[in-house]
Amino acid sequence: MPLETALAYLRGSGGDDRKRIPPVVVIFGPHAFLREYVLDSVVRKLVSDGCQYRSFQIGSGDDYGAVLNELQAPDLFAPRRAIACRILKSRRDKAETSGADADAGDARTSGSGGSEAA
Repeated sequence: MPLETALAYLRGSGGDDRKRIPPVVVIFGPHAFLREYVLDSVVRKLVSDGCQYRSFQIGSGDDYGAVLNELQAPDLFAPRRAIACRILKSRRDKAETSGADADAGDARTSGSGGSEAA
């Protein structure tokens, strides 16, 4: 899958209705405005092509069950779907914190202290 910056994507899709959206689009980056703008432009294009839009938000206490169920279950009335899943900052912060705690625990139990192998 090719990687494009948000600005390159927006420049390339401007006014070209024939440009095909890939089956999976991952939008990431430090600028929330650009992430939301690219998501909005992708959703508008897919909805105009006849897709039904569903949006999910995954917070700190949520899991990915609803999104996975939506991906696995066919929809009787919408053969083509556009599914957006936003991972909220509370979930990302929780994942980073638990990952840092696991890394610290691994370093403590390895017995190697500050060596390069650790």
